[in-house]
Amino acid sequence: MEDLVAQRQLMISIAEEGMATTEYMWLLIQIRRNGFGESWKDRSEIPDGKDDLALQAARNFFVIDGIPLISSTEFVADVKAKMLQPPYNCTDCDDIDPATSQVVELADSMLLYAIALNRSIAAGLPNPTGHELVHFALGSFQGFSGLVTINKNLTRDAVFLVYGLDSNDQQIVLMRITEDMTNISTSLIQDMQPASVVWAHHGGSPPLNQPLCDYDGSACPPSFAEKYLDITLIAIIVAIAIVIVAVALLLRYRRMKYERLNELWKVPFTTLLKRNTKDVIEKGTVQMDWFFKYSLIRDISEVKVTFFGLEAIKKKEIRKQSDYLWLAPEHIRDPFLAPTEMGDIYRDFLFAGLPAGEAILLFG
Repeated sequence: MEDLVAQRQLMISIAEEGMATTEYMWLLIQIRRNGFGESWKDRSEIPDGKDDLALQAARNFFVIDGIPLISSTEFVADVKAKMLQPPYNCTDCDDIDPATSQVVELADSMLLYAIALNRSIAAGLPNPTGHELVHFALGSFQGFSGLVTINKNLTRDAVFLVYGLDSNDQQIVLMRITEDMTNISTSLIQDMQPASVVWAHHGGSPPLNQPLCDYDGSACPPSFAEKYLDITLIAIIVAIAIVIVAVALLLRYRRMKYERLNELWKVPFTTLLKRNTKDVIEKGTVQMDWFFKYSLIRDISEVKVTFFGLEAIKKKEIRKQSDYLWLAPEHIRDPFLAPTEMGDIYRDFLFAGLPAGEAILLFG
């Protein structure tokens, strides 16, 4: 993954997935020879504001890259000038980047060919074959890409640098990885930084070879709820029951409070004393005119003496001898005669002719 935009997007995705932690270490292999760089920074015209998010993941990245180029700007300018000349005649070859164009490796290859050919000529083989020429390539020389060493297998000894970020988020070489086929006892890892520097963003120690929960999560220790499921369920049920009871008691309390407030403005019916109309009139404690008294007595007489229309009720009443004083003569002569309006009118006339006190005593 050589593209800086793609690297930054990868870092953002890692952070958004919650994987930018000390449990993970991300290894990025590239051949750009420019080290870690600042790939977490947004270089677009309209930044997306996710640099801090990408940096969180970048701290857990190790970058393995080739040794930096030692070619100067003069070398690059010379290459561009040569590309304009025959046999290339390239008029638009002005964007040569040594980090991506492999122009430096090509230059080292030409140097290696020239060195091997000079050695062959010096050995008396001016026109060597390819098989003969490669044996004169053994050895080391300083090329444009650094020290070039051709081993006995006729391959170049690889040299890589491992980059990371220090505690200040600055690029640092953590170790050097090299291969020496002429001396197999030579350690592959050289110039390694202390563990506190290498794992500065991992708590000072490397991540586990195997996650605590294993790769499929099967080794995770059970949670409290899983370990004590019965207790957890009972606790939840009790908590819910307590909440329900508390809500019910609160609602009951509020209802009782409203009822108590409503009772404050009410007058209990049992505390009311109904005054006897007879006593009021007889004792004369209340000032009334005779018209009011007459109206009051007449209302009582209309309620008390009405007989017509209430035949079904009056038939079952047991009459006293005194009740016959107020009956019309036709009803006295015929006890089974149905009540009539004329009979009630007769009683009204009798009632209206009595003094008020007697009317109340007789009909009250």
